[in-house]
Amino acid sequence: MPPCASGRDTLPSVSTIYRVFKRYHLNRRTPAMREEKRRIIKDKLGELGHIDLHQLRATCSSRHPLHDLCGQPDRQLLAPGLAEVITSKESLAGDVSGR
Repeated sequence: MPPCASGRDTLPSVSTIYRVFKRYHLNRRTPAMREEKRRIIKDKLGELGHIDLHQLRATCSSRHPLHDLCGQPDRQLLAPGLAEVITSKESLAGDVSGR
């Protein structure tokens, strides 16, 4: 492992970095960061969505576990969405990537 830029042989742990950020109040979003997030959501309204994939309980008729794929468009709780039962998570990867 190459030495750090500071000349040390090891890197500080993640908890040490977090503790330093917390000490100097750098672990919070700034107003500019919040405004940027709002701007992105406002610009991309209609393009954003939410997808969940849940494994269903095994049934007597199927040896393989079934998965429930649910999609919700545009952060709208009451908007119609997509729900589909699929037999394999691997088949979903091909559909999403466009292969």
